[in-house]
Amino acid sequence: MGKEIIEWRREPVLGLVADGPETDLKPRAWREAHNVRYEAGAVKNALGWSLFSAPPAGDGTPVLAIVPQGDTEGLARVLVATGAKFYRLLPTGGLTALAGGPFHADLNNRWQLDQFANIVYAANLGDPMQEILPAEDAAAALGGNPPRARHLVQFKGHLLAGCIIAEATDYQAIAGSGLDGVGDGLEDWNPADPNSDAELRDIPEGGGPIMGLLRNGSYVLIQKETTSLLLSYIGLPLVYDVQELPQKIGQLSPFAAADCGEAGVAFVSRNGFYRMDAGGNVANIGERVARAWLSDLIFADRERTYAVGLKEQREFLLPYSSLAAGVGPFGRAMVWDWGHDAYATRDCPFTAMGVAPVPKATLAQMQETWDSLNIPWVQSSNIVTWAGDADGKLFVYGNPEMSADGVPMTATLRSGRTAHGDPSRVKLVQRVFVQVSNLSGNQPLNLDIGMSDTPEGAQTWTAKVPVTASGWVDIEAAAHYLDYRLTKTGGTFALEAYAPAYRLLGEW
Repeated sequence: MGKEIIEWRREPVLGLVADGPETDLKPRAWREAHNVRYEAGAVKNALGWSLFSAPPAGDGTPVLAIVPQGDTEGLARVLVATGAKFYRLLPTGGLTALAGGPFHADLNNRWQLDQFANIVYAANLGDPMQEILPAEDAAAALGGNPPRARHLVQFKGHLLAGCIIAEATDYQAIAGSGLDGVGDGLEDWNPADPNSDAELRDIPEGGGPIMGLLRNGSYVLIQKETTSLLLSYIGLPLVYDVQELPQKIGQLSPFAAADCGEAGVAFVSRNGFYRMDAGGNVANIGERVARAWLSDLIFADRERTYAVGLKEQREFLLPYSSLAAGVGPFGRAMVWDWGHDAYATRDCPFTAMGVAPVPKATLAQMQETWDSLNIPWVQSSNIVTWAGDADGKLFVYGNPEMSADGVPMTATLRSGRTAHGDPSRVKLVQRVFVQVSNLSGNQPLNLDIGMSDTPEGAQTWTAKVPVTASGWVDIEAAAHYLDYRLTKTGGTFALEAYAPAYRLLGEW
């Protein structure tokens, strides 16, 4: 099983798209793409649109971006960008090609997309900046002589671009142009023309090339490799103020950032994982994990911030921070279990999860995989899934000593039997790692698993399996909702950790 997991996913994960709230103007059938995972060459959509795989025959380029687009009635269509074309995603899961192209984006030069007045704007270094109007099935270059750019963002009714390639390459300049939001969009984007709305603007040198433009309240955060700047809009015509932040932070890559809405923006630098609020205040919220994983991509839904960590050619989605609670790494968040292809609070029966190699002899040694920056990731063909407790702490459930001679002592671990369970998926458990101490008495410590199809439904329990020492317990159970129960009569035991290895079965 583990070997299949490692060899199965060779191409990088490029992004995620969260769902939007259901409204009268945006019914469920036309909601934004929900928890979409897209990889090079293929797209898989969880719990929303139907599955579709590679672009139509003849495209031959990877899927690089997905973006929902509004129209005048408030409904949304979903646009899919490959390296060569834009497509419209149909509710049935099919793709319809838009006119325009072929374009020259690729895995190292991905599309950057933003939207204003339902017009989608797109940029990559290989093509002039493009616009896609909501009522047209075509992508067209902006008016005038638009430059090529790596980054773009809509801000205060203007379109800003970064890492400009115009007459000459200038990775320090940004350009701005007014957005009319009607008709054909931008008609005169030409930074070299003094009569154009667009205007080149140099920013302070140093810190490397621009890594990102992030809209954040009344500012645009300009991210370089090792420095960060705040851009504010002064007034017409295209007058900006740029100030360098005193913290030498920067951004790891062009895609290691996320817009977290009212909570600000989040990004991964070379020395930590940070969040900046709308006032420009910066907080380090994940130094340990960011250093260990050097995430190249992060993603924010309406409540939490996640990051995809790249390690040894394997991708894992780690929960960095709960935006609502403001807690640190692994705080009350679900994770995408890449090894078993499962995602979302609806699908994972635990409040925190991760992927780890074959466990070592003790709990402390297992934790080194996550907590130590000095221990390399173990090359192993046997990847297992670990559960965490309700506070989001990996491995550790607590250390309650169950002691009462002659009286059954039970520790029931409520896992899948919650509202977070997914009624459409069956969880298959084949092994459970149990970390216990203080075992005493003549009667064994027994593990069994309760199975049910609803959170409140009657449970069918597996046969009890004795636990004589810390280690793996071979036990098999499959159901929509699961409970793990440890029972002992007489003597003592102290439960320190439990970790089911499981797979999700069935279609989304």
